[in-house]
Amino acid sequence: MKHYIIGIIIVLILPGCHSPSSSTFNDRSQEWYDQTKKEILVQSDLKEDSTASTLNNGSGWEQSYYHGHLFQGKCYGKGMLTYETHYSRDGLFELRREVCVNGSISFEGIVYRKGFYGLSTWWYCNRHLKSQGVRFMGKSIGKWKKWDENGKVSITESGRYSAIDSMPVIARQ
Repeated sequence: MKHYIIGIIIVLILPGCHSPSSSTFNDRSQEWYDQTKKEILVQSDLKEDSTASTLNNGSGWEQSYYHGHLFQGKCYGKGMLTYETHYSRDGLFELRREVCVNGSISFEGIVYRKGFYGLSTWWYCNRHLKSQGVRFMGKSIGKWKKWDENGKVSITESGRYSAIDSMPVIARQ
């Protein structure tokens, strides 16, 4: 009887010891991304008191500062914005976006200490999804989706679901 009860307890407890289910993982990774992105944007919503730029024939970069703190960077090519970065106050987190020639966003993701974390999304310049998945220290975790130009999706499994428990937390300002 003792072995039977211990077996039931193990069956009930062990599922909680495994990696989160993909739906729980997706919810948690989306929540982390949304909260972190929102906080980076709050912390980088400043009026610059100084700028640094190198522009030559419409190409180069521009950085915005507030009291010596870099809070936004933009890169231009042929007079068009090609990517932008928003920085957290401590400089540890970045929200990076790449921009298509037509002005639509072609990539968005979060960097922490020079490594990509959380949801990373790529779009075709026609604004249709191209690829999406979660990264931890720059490596793929969980399920990744890729869409061809006709909208057909393929899914690859990267595993490592438990890494979601180690995502860095941004300091609230």
